[in-house]
Amino acid sequence: MNLVQALRVSSAPKLVLVGSGGKTTALFKIANQLPKPVLVTTTTHLSVEQTFFADQHHCVESIDDLKQLDREMPEAVLLLTGRQTGESRISGLHPSVLQSLIRLAHRRKIALLVEADGAQKLPLKAPAVHEPAIFPEIWNQDFSDEKQTEAVKKSRQTLLDAVIVVSGLSGIGKPLTDAWVHRPQEFSRVSGINEGDPVSIFGLRNVLIHPQGGLKNIPPGVRRVALLNQFDRLDNKFHTRQLADELINSFDAAIISSLGGAAKTSKGGYKDINSTFEPEIAGVYEPVAGIILAAGGSQRMGKPKQLLNWRGQSLIRHVVTNALQANFSPLIVILGAYLEQIKNEIEDLPVKVVNNENWQQGQSTSLHVGIDALPKRVGSAVFILADQPMIAPSLLSSLVDMHAKTLAPIVAPKFFEKRGNPVLFDRDTFSDLKKIHGDVGGRALFDRYQVKYLEVEDEQILHDIDTLDDYEQLLSSLD
Repeated sequence: MNLVQALRVSSAPKLVLVGSGGKTTALFKIANQLPKPVLVTTTTHLSVEQTFFADQHHCVESIDDLKQLDREMPEAVLLLTGRQTGESRISGLHPSVLQSLIRLAHRRKIALLVEADGAQKLPLKAPAVHEPAIFPEIWNQDFSDEKQTEAVKKSRQTLLDAVIVVSGLSGIGKPLTDAWVHRPQEFSRVSGINEGDPVSIFGLRNVLIHPQGGLKNIPPGVRRVALLNQFDRLDNKFHTRQLADELINSFDAAIISSLGGAAKTSKGGYKDINSTFEPEIAGVYEPVAGIILAAGGSQRMGKPKQLLNWRGQSLIRHVVTNALQANFSPLIVILGAYLEQIKNEIEDLPVKVVNNENWQQGQSTSLHVGIDALPKRVGSAVFILADQPMIAPSLLSSLVDMHAKTLAPIVAPKFFEKRGNPVLFDRDTFSDLKKIHGDVGGRALFDRYQVKYLEVEDEQILHDIDTLDDYEQLLSSLD
């Protein structure tokens, strides 16, 4: 998995990068992983040496300069800036020129990447009063076409796809001074860490989720991504996953990466430098939903199996309690038959109950209503059967971990070459799950998508409760 795949962007995204700790490296990695041409610019300034990372550098100071570029657009990574303002600095584009560039990129379906602040090559920073220079108003969609419906106008107010907030983990544990942190006074104020004290990973969290920190100036509705870079340089990696999990309450995704560095090639252009064995992307963490399928009528059982006694509580309550330990966001329970009876068993638990009025038409209808109930920012969903009480929370977490490391479309457990349940589906599969009909589950997609299998040593992934004999055998296995 490379950075573009981890970001889940289109082939021609409009992205703004802010922050520190490898922002320019990330910028040119993205540019080189996208189809060409790719336009790169800045709203502040760049150093002269950074211009060599592009295939071509163009000084653009007017609309006429843009028109010329539009007529003669090469298949390359193009860095567009203002004039050189000193011995080592080059100015960014004037906002009016940038606005025209945004429209050009949108019209021609070309990727546009914008660096919107500086960090003096330090791993950590907090924004100054004038930063980051995102200029949300110049990204506004042009709705001069009267044929655009109000629904379209409301759903798409901006041409900006995502803001990527970069931080360098190599600054963790280092003193909060200007040797490691750009603008240490501001960082101290929003992090709660005294100047001179070591920067903790949770102090970085405070900065990233602060409205005057990592979230500053990001337009409403724009995808927010926290890019935690320099994972390979972090001495103690223990709390990094916890940091990522906490960040997705405020960000749409938190990506842990080791992007290495960038250098000029002998012929000019960009070259990766990575002297470690860490993968480029260690993990992509997004909100993961749990969907418990409990709408069936238990025809073979002859009574609602969701209400069977299991270790002193109902089967459905046991399954829901287990799933809650996996920290799904949200956890959804799909009910249908015996709605009120089953709902009473779990109404005090922090779950969202959804009624499948068409449950008699088969399991696919529960998939449909479950997906319809998901928030837009969910990255994947784990479908859990309500009649598998032996599924441990650790298995649910392992499915999520494997998906975070691979972004595989489907992740399923396997016991000695036999595949079982529960199964995780990436959001890229949701539209196809909605097309399944009848008494069919998500396995209908296994031949259409790549499936990543998690090898397990517990055959309980193969067993569910359909009959009283199944129930009694599982109970006896507990003795």
